[in-house]
Amino acid sequence: MKSITFLHHPIRVSKRDNCTEKFFLDLAYLFCDTYVSLMKELPSLSLKASERQITLTVRPSDVEGVPLKRALAYLIDFCFLAVLGVAAFVAGMIINIISLWLLSPLVAIALALLPLAYHSYFLSQKGATPGMKIMDIRMVTLEGKKPSLLHAAITTVIFYVTVPVTSFLILLVILFNDEQRTLHDILTGTIVIREQAVFENLH
Repeated sequence: MKSITFLHHPIRVSKRDNCTEKFFLDLAYLFCDTYVSLMKELPSLSLKASERQITLTVRPSDVEGVPLKRALAYLIDFCFLAVLGVAAFVAGMIINIISLWLLSPLVAIALALLPLAYHSYFLSQKGATPGMKIMDIRMVTLEGKKPSLLHAAITTVIFYVTVPVTSFLILLVILFNDEQRTLHDILTGTIVIREQAVFENLH
């Protein structure tokens, strides 16, 4: 028997020579390691209230007009992604032809992951996608920091999982909280505020 700890509770897992069980065991370890890493980096996500360190103060003016700006930023990013997608598709076709289509599965995966890579990179490196930058808004954690690459990736995955399934209706959550946060903001301890508010919080 192997024992792993998740959410402060030990879990015993039977160790057998079974590929399926080994896969899920490895997946559980990966999930736990990811959770622990996020807890160290972002105490505000901890399930223990005593460990939370929410240091960002959000004023009404910090999120004024943010929902509309986020919608416009998404449209701008969609246009950028469309251009990148066409370029990546052409590059992928060339790679497929050169490799006699042996690399076609990898090319397909790379194309599918393009939106995830786009948002994860810009949110972790700049705190904003190009669309958000144009609209003068930025994503920060509840500690007032830029999301890490892992944090940005998780936020992006939740967005792409919940939004299409609910036909964008899940975004109406933004209307029911004073900080105008979406569901993926709430679940990952982030908030989108005006660019100017970021500098005001740092000084």
